[in-house]
Amino acid sequence: MSDFAQALEWVLAKEGGYSNHEADPGGSTNFGVTQSTYDRYRRSRGLALVSVEEIPREDVERIYRDGYWSGPAACTPWPLSLVVFDSRVQHGRAVELIQRAACALGAELATDNVWGPLTRAAVLCAVEEHGAPAVCAAVIRERLYHYGRQDRSTRGLFRDGWIARMCALAAAASLYDGPDEGP
Repeated sequence: MSDFAQALEWVLAKEGGYSNHEADPGGSTNFGVTQSTYDRYRRSRGLALVSVEEIPREDVERIYRDGYWSGPAACTPWPLSLVVFDSRVQHGRAVELIQRAACALGAELATDNVWGPLTRAAVLCAVEEHGAPAVCAAVIRERLYHYGRQDRSTRGLFRDGWIARMCALAAAASLYDGPDEGP
C-alpha cells in the first residue's frame, strides 16, 4: 500500500462520515471534505453542484490527493508525510505550523504558510539532522498549541476530539507505544 493510501485510510477513519455541527466553521462536511471544497472541485470539472452528503469515494480520494497530499506530504518521508497530510486536512494554515516546527528545531525560516523550496529544504534538513520522529513530534506540538489558541467556545466543544486525534497521530507515527486514542 502506498504512503498516500495509508495516510488516506488513517485520515478517513478520523474524519468519519457526514457532519454539520453548528459550531464547526467548516459547516456541512463528509469524510472531512467541506461543502465549499466539494463545490469548488465540482465547478472546476464543469459538474453540477450536489450535496457533500452524496460525495463518492473516488471524489474524496482525488480531492485529498490533489489538494492535501501533493506538495508537502508527497515529498516528506513516512511517517512525517502522514503528520503533514493530516495537518493540511485539519488546518488552513498547516504549512505555517510545519514551518514553526522546523524553526523550533533550529531552522531559520519565515512562517508565511507558503510551501516553497526554502520550506521544503528546511523540513528535509530537519529530518536529516533530527530524524523524522522529532519533526513529527514538533509538528504535533505546534498543532496542540494552535488548538489551545482557538476561541474558548470552539475549544471547549472540540478539545477532547482534537487531543484524541493528536494522541492517535503520535501513535500512528510511532512516537510512543501507548493507546492510539486520547481522552
